[in-house]
Amino acid sequence: MVLTALSVISVDASREHKELHVPAIFVFGDSLADAGTNTFIPQVTVRADFPPYGKTFFWKPTGRFTNGRTIVDFISQKLELPFAPPFLQPHASFIKGVNFASGGSGLLESTSEDRHVVSMSAQVQLGATQDLCSRPYKSQFWDWAHPTEHVVSILADLLITGNTTMAYPINLKALAAL
Repeated sequence: MVLTALSVISVDASREHKELHVPAIFVFGDSLADAGTNTFIPQVTVRADFPPYGKTFFWKPTGRFTNGRTIVDFISQKLELPFAPPFLQPHASFIKGVNFASGGSGLLESTSEDRHVVSMSAQVQLGATQDLCSRPYKSQFWDWAHPTEHVVSILADLLITGNTTMAYPINLKALAAL
């Protein structure tokens, strides 16, 4: 199971104006949230910095494991924040947030060690040999494991404003208002 963790830190909600104000976003996760961190690690084998990644929004590869934006990008846009840059990106501004996510990572350091299972990096390499979605605007998955930008947009909306059936126990908007 792929786990993506999103941590919104330093939430300041104005109770008088009922406005949602989130000053920064700090992202921790795997390939579902990676904004290009792996692009800045020369020895990494899990990469998305080549075509056709990024083709439907950025029009070029960005290191994101999707045809466009990640769910974190959509959440940032909804919160009126810039996309959180990878923490290894030279000369990036981290005032509004930073993205530590790295594709191929797991919850535990030992995710693929001594378990005789296919490691996350091996899964990505195997997945790279499969066909990518030829119609990302009409499909749910971009490749073997990653949803298309359209699906990610819907998921971001559900995380931010969805009811408890969709965002349990609380959505991000209600969490920020606490």
